[in-house]
Parts: sequence; C-alpha cells; structure tokens
Amino acid sequence: MERVPMTSYRLRASGTFDVFENEHAILENARAYVAYHLPNDATRLVFTTALRDAATLVGQDEHVVVELRIASDALSLRVTHRGALPLALDELNVLDCDVARAGTIQLANARALRYLHHGWQSWSPVAVRRTDSRKIPTPPRCPSRHWEKGNGHTENPTRWRWPPG
Repeated sequence: MERVPMTSYRLRASGTFDVFENEHAILENARAYVAYHLPNDATRLVFTTALRDAATLVGQDEHVVVELRIASDALSLRVTHRGALPLALDELNVLDCDVARAGTIQLANARALRYLHHGWQSWSPVAVRRTDSRKIPTPPRCPSRHWEKGNGHTENPTRWRWPPG
C-alpha cells in the first residue's frame, strides 16, 4: 500500500512556501532561515528569498547559502559556509511563519485541534489531546526526597508533602 502524505507544500518564487494539510492551506508565506554570527559581530539572519527549482528555496549572503528542500512531506535545511571567516550557527529554522512578514496562519477551530501533552518525569502521562479538553493536573516540581511515602517508587506516588519540611 502506497503511503499518501497528509502534509504538502507549495513553493513560491519569492522564497516563501505554503503548508497544506489535506488540501487546506494552514500556513502561508512561511520561510526558512539561519541565524549566525561572526567573531565579535552581531547576529545575522539569512532567509530563503528565491525559488531555485520545483523542490528548493534558497537564500544567501556573503558568508552562507541556505537551501530548503522538500521531498514528499519532509522539509530539510542545508546551510553552506562559503566565507573564509569562522562563524557560529545560532539558529536553524526550517519553518518560520511570522505574521509581521506577511505570514498567515489558518488553523481549524479549537475543537478540531490536537496537541501533545508530555510529562516532566518518566511516569508522567503522555497523550495526544484535544485543545478544549480538561488539563491533566501536574504535581509541583519537587525532588523525590520530598515524597510523602518515600523516594517516588511507592504504592501512591501522587501524594505530595509540600512544602517539604
């Protein structure tokens, strides 16, 4: 059975791209960028600014070339250092949809959206949940020595003694 991607992309000549979910545009005019700095210099941003071919957006300055490639439903970002000076990469951003730069976000209503709830400990609940569902209570962050009945490996690990004392 052939895998059909749910997410697809449309590249634009301006160096931006749109993200589609089941043929509905959810992000428009997104860009990729790299943030870097040279020794003793401020951070520089290089955004994708042009369409190279049907699957690649590019942007460049005198020190780096950034390429965003699309293959099926995957995005990849390649940065090439083309200058002689050493530089430090600060940030690689594959998908930047900033409304201040004409980006558009078209999400469904809250009942249709889902999010990943991830706990802060190995025993915490992890689930994909509706955005309008009741919040999963999370106990206060507390070292295990403050458990009411021991070190956290007890018959009732959710009873807290807080504050410790």
